[in-house]
Amino acid sequence: MNKLEKIINKSTDALSRFYPRQKDLFVFIGWHKSKDGEIFADNAKHFFLYIHREHPEIRSVWISKDRALARRLRSEGFRSYYEKSILGIWYSLRAGYVVIDAFLQKYNAFLSRGAKITQLLHGKGLKKKGYAQVPILKNDFIFGTSPFTNSLLPVEFTSGAQMCVAGYSRNDQFFDKTKLYFSPEEKKLVDILETHKRNGKKIIMYAPTFRRGNKDFNPEDHFNKNRVSSFAKEKDVIFLVSLHTKYRARKALSISDTIIDMPECDINSLMPFIDILITDYSSSYVDFLLLDRPIIFYVYDIESYHAKEGLIDDYESHMPGAKIKSEDALFIEIERVLNKEDDWVEARASVRDLYHTHKDANSSARIFSIINSNK
Repeated sequence: MNKLEKIINKSTDALSRFYPRQKDLFVFIGWHKSKDGEIFADNAKHFFLYIHREHPEIRSVWISKDRALARRLRSEGFRSYYEKSILGIWYSLRAGYVVIDAFLQKYNAFLSRGAKITQLLHGKGLKKKGYAQVPILKNDFIFGTSPFTNSLLPVEFTSGAQMCVAGYSRNDQFFDKTKLYFSPEEKKLVDILETHKRNGKKIIMYAPTFRRGNKDFNPEDHFNKNRVSSFAKEKDVIFLVSLHTKYRARKALSISDTIIDMPECDINSLMPFIDILITDYSSSYVDFLLLDRPIIFYVYDIESYHAKEGLIDDYESHMPGAKIKSEDALFIEIERVLNKEDDWVEARASVRDLYHTHKDANSSARIFSIINSNK
């Protein structure tokens, strides 16, 4: 950061502290990005859509790091502006509420002092690490899915916040299809998936998580595309591969008639179309529990991952599905599930109830009600 930028940031920070805030103005800031720009995704996105749809008395504004995304959202009838544009800065300085689902970045924090920081989170699963740093601005509200998941958050992250259990906005669409929203790229993919499902095919998603510090990690080393394709043809299924954002910008699995390499998009919006989820330590399975469909945990490196990254205590009891450590065993387990041999129905329900107090389409409504009652 050069001297001019430092002067501007300090001036903006001072201005932000004393600028009058408007309680009927909410700005939303996402965190997902790829090599091509920002991805419109996660809880901030879905709460933004809810406010736009259900509460016209509230001015909802998506503040984007990506000019192209801001233009696209405006073309669809939403308020959205590039974060460093005049209107982006203006709305950020005036907003009574700043809605986020990850850590607020320094630039946005400079513009947000005096606003209520409303933290919707982006998942809490098996990983012990996560949110383990002091936010630049303290959170005023934190919305989790259950008392248990809230208890996993570190005190340096939750200090001073009103802890709330309302559910995740992104999961409302599981229970109400009218709340589904797709970007143009997502719509193309959904059309393909719906065609396959109409033809009787099962959709299996493979979603491995990020291996921090392991630059040489390649999902294909444990998910051989040729073998996967042959298996898919034999069993008449489709594999949908979703790499973590931090891998997807660098590597992608090859595509065949039976393997779809998922483009950068909102993974939760695709979950209603998935029949079986294969994952490892990703929190994606926690949301998928609400659909009560089979989960396979492909954890070939669980000992080394646990030693390096750390998993929550008694983590195996939080994994309601087969724990698979080899590719051979993976295909055997997939075949069992396709044959409707599901040994994990009760375990899924138990873990679901631990992680989700609410199982309905009303998480966004609860979040808004809590915010509104505290104005």
